Amino acid sequence: MDKKSLATAIIVGIVFPVFVLITSMEFAVFNRGFFLDQLDKNNVSQTTGIASKELPAVTEQIFAFLKGEREDFNIYAEKENDLYVPLFNQEELIHMEDVRGLLKAAVIVQAVCGVLLLAGLVLLFFWNRAAMAKAVFGGSVFGLVLLLASGLAAVFDFTAVFQAAHRLIFSNDYWYLDPNESVLINIVPEPYFIALGLRIVTIAAVVYLICAAGGGFFSQRLTQRKFMKNSKRKF
Repeated sequence: MDKKSLATAIIVGIVFPVFVLITSMEFAVFNRGFFLDQLDKNNVSQTTGIASKELPAVTEQIFAFLKGEREDFNIYAEKENDLYVPLFNQEELIHMEDVRGLLKAAVIVQAVCGVLLLAGLVLLFFWNRAAMAKAVFGGSVFGLVLLLASGLAAVFDFTAVFQAAHRLIFSNDYWYLDPNESVLINIVPEPYFIALGLRIVTIAAVVYLICAAGGGFFSQRLTQRKFMKNSKRKF
C-alpha cells in the first residue's frame, strides 16, 4: 500500500466511527416518539406536576432550543393546579445553555468528520479499493471496541460514569441538580439516560457490524482477486 493510500485509510478509520457515533446520538436524542415514551414510563407528569396534555408541547420546545431554533429555555407550561408557570430555574437555564453549546460542538465535529470521510472514501475508491475496505472494517472494529468499553464501564456503575463524564465535559456544577427541587432532572431522570445510552449503542453497533462485515468481505475478495491476478502473471 502506498503512503498516500495508507494515510488516507488511517484518517477514514478514525473519522468513520466518530461520525457514526455522533449521528447515532443525534438520531436517538431527537426522536420525539422515544422521548415522549420515556416521559410516560418515568411518570414525569406525576413527578413534575406538568399537565399530561402539555408534555408534547414541552418536548417540542426542548428540541427547538437544543437545535438552535429557539433563543432561550424559558419554557412555560400548565401545571396540574391549572397554573401556567415557567418550568425551569436559573441553574437549569445555565446548564441547558451549556448542553446546547456541547451539541453545537458535536455538530461541527460531525460535519468535519463527514467531509473527511466522504473525501477519503472517494479518493480510496480510485486509488486503492482494498485500502478503502480495510479502513471501513478497521474503523468499525474500533467503534465496536469503544462501545464495548463504554458499555462495560456503564454496567459496572452507570451513576459514577455519568457523573464523571459530566465533570469532564462541563466546567461548572450546574449539571448537578436536586431531584427534590429540579423539574429538569425529573423530566430526564437517570432511567431516561440509561435508555438513551442503550438506544445510541444499539444504533451505532448495528451500523458498525454491518460495515465491518461489508468491509471485511470486500477486503478479502479484493485481496483474493489481486492474488489470483499476480498468480496468472507468474505463469
